[in-house]
Amino acid sequence: MNSSLDQILKYYRQKDVIEKVYAQIKVEMYGNRFITQNDETTDGKMFTMFIAAIIRAYLVDKLSIHAKEKSLCMRMIFDNLVTL
Repeated sequence: MNSSLDQILKYYRQKDVIEKVYAQIKVEMYGNRFITQNDETTDGKMFTMFIAAIIRAYLVDKLSIHAKEKSLCMRMIFDNLVTL
């Protein structure tokens, strides 16, 4: 295989991860509606949601140990954080 075909295969395999992150942003982080007046504002909101997804992934990684110990689901933990 030449390098361009290897790159295409690599990107194709990453598609599932990208789609899952996008679904998290849309559904779990309420990022399914961007009502903006221009492209710059839309880009800014999307960038903010992307950074929030990174922070969320970090928190899930760190909190998952404690969630298992206390029999909590991650959704319950995040819902409790929202009310603080």
